[in-house]
Amino acid sequence: MRKVFTLCLAVVLMVSAPLTFAQEAKSEKPLIQIAILLDTSGSMEGLINQARTQLWKIVNELATAKRDGQTPELQVALYEYGKSSLPAEQGYLQKILDLTTDLDKVSEELFALKTNGGNEYCGWVIHQATQDLNWSKSNKDFKAIYIAGNEPFTQMPAEEQVVIYKPRGGKLTANTSANANAPQKIQQQVQVQIQPQTSVKIVEGEKPSDTSSSKYHYKVACKAAIESGIIVNTIHCGDAQTGINGMWEEGALLADGTFMNIDQNREIVHIKAPQDQEILKLNAQLNETYIAYGRAGLESKERQKKQDMNASGASYSGNLQRAVSKSSAHYKNSSWDIVDAVKEGEVDLDDMEEESLPENMKKMNVEERKTYIKEQEEKRKKIQEKIQELNKAREKYVATERKKLASEGAGDTLDIVMIKSLREQLTRKSYEVEK
Repeated sequence: MRKVFTLCLAVVLMVSAPLTFAQEAKSEKPLIQIAILLDTSGSMEGLINQARTQLWKIVNELATAKRDGQTPELQVALYEYGKSSLPAEQGYLQKILDLTTDLDKVSEELFALKTNGGNEYCGWVIHQATQDLNWSKSNKDFKAIYIAGNEPFTQMPAEEQVVIYKPRGGKLTANTSANANAPQKIQQQVQVQIQPQTSVKIVEGEKPSDTSSSKYHYKVACKAAIESGIIVNTIHCGDAQTGINGMWEEGALLADGTFMNIDQNREIVHIKAPQDQEILKLNAQLNETYIAYGRAGLESKERQKKQDMNASGASYSGNLQRAVSKSSAHYKNSSWDIVDAVKEGEVDLDDMEEESLPENMKKMNVEERKTYIKEQEEKRKKIQEKIQELNKAREKYVATERKKLASEGAGDTLDIVMIKSLREQLTRKSYEVEK
């Protein structure tokens, strides 16, 4: 009996082992996680437009990245901050999207952003992104925050208590904070700016080199991010020296990131290429291979079409770059497309309820459904390969034309600085990126 039990156990282990290895392989698939933190105060409309129009160009750059021969999964999160219509007690910020592979949803939310005035607390939004998102625990995965804005990086809520350090034996006393007129008197004597309702604490002795303690302070937030393996890249919308003076560079240095500056209002030059119309034609054909299922399917398919329209309306090359992204491994829609869902093993056509299927598939038997989905998968693959082939020729043509248009002193745009930093940082994390 013991021999029979041992033999059965061995068989079970032999059968289950491949599944375990498969699960491990799936869990070890490399990840690229990026949180984009955008200042949506009144002066940032140009920044938002650049994010909208250049999202797909950045995705296309990431599509060439590999680690140990594997194409990583791309996840993007989105925050906005600095808008007065957002709750002050929550730092004038909000998480718009958790880390997601749904790039259509990212695009949709970017086009929905509106701007108005407010306070820009960079440290606070970095803190929230570090704490709230489901970041990978693996040190091998690439995790980065990109924060863009134009106000000083040091902004934070008024302290309830200001601590002032004075030489021993000085005239200011520890009781000064009890005096209703203390802030004004102290301000005159030590030349610091104190808000009227702020209490003051006088401390004898030399001021420490770093007195930041609030979790929302940019130094604390940036250090906490890098301690979790999250790089913080800072993008100042304005000239470099103003960004340096406003501590945008220091914020990046604290978290192993890159300090960048852009002209958020610079108009991006879009170059027409001979391959453009064929790519757009193939993009329309590509959409036809997506088969919506379930309650959310039709809504998501409509979102796909809407984001094509948004990208096309935002800039000449917008939908071209988006079409290239849709032909890459990063564009996955298994939550609503049967073709992707079957390919990813998330649904089984043998078990799918008829009511969740589109009308044309309801009339098919199971074998006919499998054949139909396989045909769509093969058709999609051919279209995607053709788009990639055309895009390589397009990129060569555009690169040549761009050299002719190159001008001295033109400010960088969001896509240029992000792609440059991503190349450098991914390489440091043992990712390979095609050049």
